[in-house]
Amino acid sequence: MRNNEASRTARGVAIGRAVGVDGIRDHVVAHLLGRRDRLAVRAWRTLPATRPAVGLAAHAALRMHAVDRAVVAAVAAIDPATVIVVGAGWDTRAWRLPALRGRRLVEVDHPATQRAKRARADRIPAPEAELVFAPADLRVDDLEEVVKRTGQDPAAPTVWIWEAVWPYLPAEAVDQTLAVMARRSAPDSRLVATTMPPGLLRPLVPPAAIAALLGLHVAGEPIRTAESDMDVARRLARHQWVGGGGSTGPREWAAAADVDLFGPVLDERLHVVRRDGA
Repeated sequence: MRNNEASRTARGVAIGRAVGVDGIRDHVVAHLLGRRDRLAVRAWRTLPATRPAVGLAAHAALRMHAVDRAVVAAVAAIDPATVIVVGAGWDTRAWRLPALRGRRLVEVDHPATQRAKRARADRIPAPEAELVFAPADLRVDDLEEVVKRTGQDPAAPTVWIWEAVWPYLPAEAVDQTLAVMARRSAPDSRLVATTMPPGLLRPLVPPAAIAALLGLHVAGEPIRTAESDMDVARRLARHQWVGGGGSTGPREWAAAADVDLFGPVLDERLHVVRRDGA
């Protein structure tokens, strides 16, 4: 995953966030993308909002908005020493969220992606956060060692952001990552993560779900771990991540953003949990 500058899926999501829906969009990310992708953003913004392609943009923008809200709430709740984004890709929260102003934000991702991102960062103002790049190919590099080298203090509160990564990993890698996050977190630290349920779409439309799965496979990022909310909660609890009061999905994200959704939606789930201190 993310062997080159960035995976096609990650780039597509970044383009979708830049396009946005009903005024909800990432105003930073287009400046970090290559010329061809910036042209795609301009072209995509001209399409009517009812086009299916723009539905993907709506999903990316609504997920971003929901994760933003969760991160801001987590930061307010525990006043973390560090915020860590695992599999950061084209994440722009260091630039966009005033709640992160002056805070230390660590981005962990593939070195090639980070080189491209850093090379284009001079197109935009300095980030709000104290941004630390932690290059790592997590297929071969140990996440715990990577985080340790950034100077993160495991005895201090930490907020972890793990957006749109879990479903693309095998279950063993998910468990390994959750275990590292737990070991590097003080009690009451927060984890903000997204997952995919087996049905993929809500309401389930089997031909569309199959087409979506095939599309991800062709893009080089097949879904490897798809679990129900109950199974996700059990997996999290095994690694001392608990609470949160359940998960939310695109319908709830849209309602919170005052956006109307039509037809089947990609049923991605957002979980916000805390590190158990027991």
